[in-house]
Amino acid sequence: MGYINYEKAECFYSKNKFMMQILAALKEIDKYHLLRDSKVSGSDEVLDMIPEIANEYREWLMLSDGGLLFSTALLSVNKFDDELKLNFSDLVSVNNKSSYSKYGLPRGYFIIALMNYGDPVCLSYGDKKIYLWNSDERVFETVWETFADFLADEYNTAVQMIDDEILQPVPMKSKGGKMRCHH
Repeated sequence: MGYINYEKAECFYSKNKFMMQILAALKEIDKYHLLRDSKVSGSDEVLDMIPEIANEYREWLMLSDGGLLFSTALLSVNKFDDELKLNFSDLVSVNNKSSYSKYGLPRGYFIIALMNYGDPVCLSYGDKKIYLWNSDERVFETVWETFADFLADEYNTAVQMIDDEILQPVPMKSKGGKMRCHH
């Protein structure tokens, strides 16, 4: 599968100015994330698990099948990446009664990502918003209006972490200080 294909993503989002800005920003700091290219098909049974209303997220899965978004793990449809020879956290293994019970997540939500400290990022079956569930307090801590807003917020957090020298480049994507991208 390999790394996210920016050319394909830019072509897909060519008429969406906000997503084009997000893609440009992600590309600029590419060595700090490990987003995977996608070979997800619209008929995949995993896609049937995703709330029908979540069109923006479904579109994103056609371009990126999860991976490490800075310090957040975006869950994937495919658990193993043959090209990268890596296992990734997947949507099926996290979206089950056991996980919902572990997190104390109420009914009506679908987990799409896990923050580095373990709290889930969710879609709602009732609207198009993205929710961050605080597992300790058992409340929604942050709500983003759209999936693009979530991506933009993750980018802004990453920029601050880079400035504070907290976030380091992904070792697979840097060798001797130079990027080694496979697009």
